[in-house]
Amino acid sequence: MKQEKILVVDDQPHIRATLTDVITHYTDYQVEAVSNVASAFKVLRQESVVMMFLDDIMGDSASGFTVLPIFRDFYPELPIVFMGSNADLREHEDYGNIQVMPKPMELNALVNMLKF
Repeated sequence: MKQEKILVVDDQPHIRATLTDVITHYTDYQVEAVSNVASAFKVLRQESVVMMFLDDIMGDSASGFTVLPIFRDFYPELPIVFMGSNADLREHEDYGNIQVMPKPMELNALVNMLKF
């Protein structure tokens, strides 16, 4: 039986590694962790994903702020956890099925997000 998968999109390797470790430790989900938006779209086209963690600003790639509406247009039912340190993250909850997780993340908050 194929395990369900969560997609992590963050340009910082330590964030990707931490999220992967926490998700696989506290759940039965597999994790696909990528560093940019282009890779995220590739994964979404090729695989079934049950949730996505999306960083707000990604170095040399498109920002989560920019691509969130595009992800929502193509994948309207996909639960997205929008991560960032920006104070105005809450305005992006209007895109539907979006949860906001401020950085730095708290372990308990992250684990609770995984109980969807």
